[in-house]
Amino acid sequence: MKTKSILIGILFLFFFLSVNAQQQGPPPTVLKFIGGLEIRRPQLISIITKSDSTMVIKQAQDLNGLPNFVGRDKFNATVQLIGKEDDIVLAKWIFIFGDKGTTMSGLSSMGYFGGSLGAQKCLDWLLIKIHEIGNDNKTAFADKREFDYNRNAELIFDPVSKTLTLSFTPRENTD
Repeated sequence: MKTKSILIGILFLFFFLSVNAQQQGPPPTVLKFIGGLEIRRPQLISIITKSDSTMVIKQAQDLNGLPNFVGRDKFNATVQLIGKEDDIVLAKWIFIFGDKGTTMSGLSSMGYFGGSLGAQKCLDWLLIKIHEIGNDNKTAFADKREFDYNRNAELIFDPVSKTLTLSFTPRENTD
């Protein structure tokens, strides 16, 4: 019963996010001369901190010669942005399931992150996958999707660590 009430709350939040995203229009303006995920790091950090004011993002040690920014919020969600300012090669959000309040707030922020990078298609996808977790929170999964603006996404659920990870990477250029 507890899982169903959490799921209903999450569905409501995603409905709200969907309506809010539609009112705000399409994802942020894309500058065609930038690479990677086609969004500048400062713009993405602004989006993330707008959705989660407790998220503190700082530069960490470079990975493979690329700038690495890592953030954590009061719910222990983690965000990681790897790449140059105008060439992000990885944007990742890791959410840890907790109590009902933490879960709803954390998934709301994750949904905003996903919706900002993958628009309505990503919100719909997240909603379906979270519903699946609500029905079976003991089975791991990894699912991939392609979104506009040169973005691939992967959603991974690990029932052992109770984590849900949403990662965006640039789509391989097939030209």
